Amino acid sequence: MKKKQLIAFASAMALAVTSLAGCGKSEESTQKEAVSEAEGTAKEDLPLSKYPETVTVHLGGSLNPNAKLPDGMTYDDNPYIDFLKEDLNIEVVYDWVASSTDFEEKMNLCIGSNTVPELMNVNATQYRALLKYDMIQPLDKYFDDYASDALKSYVKSGGEELQKCITNEDGELMAIPAPAITAGGINEMWIRQDWLDKLGLEAPRTWDELVKVAEAFVTQDPDGNWLFPV
Repeated sequence: MKKKQLIAFASAMALAVTSLAGCGKSEESTQKEAVSEAEGTAKEDLPLSKYPETVTVHLGGSLNPNAKLPDGMTYDDNPYIDFLKEDLNIEVVYDWVASSTDFEEKMNLCIGSNTVPELMNVNATQYRALLKYDMIQPLDKYFDDYASDALKSYVKSGGEELQKCITNEDGELMAIPAPAITAGGINEMWIRQDWLDKLGLEAPRTWDELVKVAEAFVTQDPDGNWLFPV
């Protein structure tokens, strides 16, 4: 029987502990055993429950060739991998690690040869190919039982349009979307509370209030040295 995998849709980190118990459709009995073993655990604890027996999941990795890992760490030997093993009894095995520039091509080759790892991040085109050639299996049962409330809320927030993208014609969940972070950073305003207190001012909440506070800082010398980093 053709092996079907659990696929994490898009190109963020493989954040879904929800899917880590999964493997091919030919191994559905193993999955059912894992679910059965967890029946005694409160459902709200399932996302972070430790498996009674080690669950091994195979992945493919992407690594920036210019990245420098801390001494003593490797892609498959680091605190994150250790946490999954020690706290959840999940053993992560990387079948291969490609540079970030070659990752997409490597993934395409895996799809073409039906050697896709058990849990993968893929782009939209690759996901549609996996769906078209019947290479992935529905996630509904495992998502309902194992996904955290935060993950369920994230998927639900995408509305009907997202559901159309991640379900098949029968309405079965076939992929878990991952967020695409496009912002290069987050800007915040910092202001000296001690200067505000000295001048009897409140923290500005509008642009006009900010201008007035900045003018007061410049003209009233709140720190007593007439130097103003404004």
